[in-house]
Amino acid sequence: MTNERDDMSEVRIRRSPRYLRFMGVGAVLGVIAALILTIAFPAAAEFSSGQVFGFLGLFLVVIGGALGAVVALLLDRASTRRAKPAVVERIDPATEIGEGTPGQPDVGGPRA
Repeated sequence: MTNERDDMSEVRIRRSPRYLRFMGVGAVLGVIAALILTIAFPAAAEFSSGQVFGFLGLFLVVIGGALGAVVALLLDRASTRRAKPAVVERIDPATEIGEGTPGQPDVGGPRA
């Protein structure tokens, strides 16, 4: 698209997932899975239940976080396909100063 003015640009607007939250949820699910696996299987003679939970927790937190990141990447890829084009106008804040009513400060509210 050819712009008639230099201060107009075409952009694509899309929603992007928050990677850290997805990884955090995956890590929490990993801890829950470690707890379930610790309870589900009988305790070994050489390791206590706490040690088994700790070892499983270490591994499953990393695996859960990685799976959460993969899910976030897949959702991010899907959101790029659904991105919508929009035209935006670039505003230079230096030229906006002083456009208020004389004697009145410009409070930055909506412009008519």
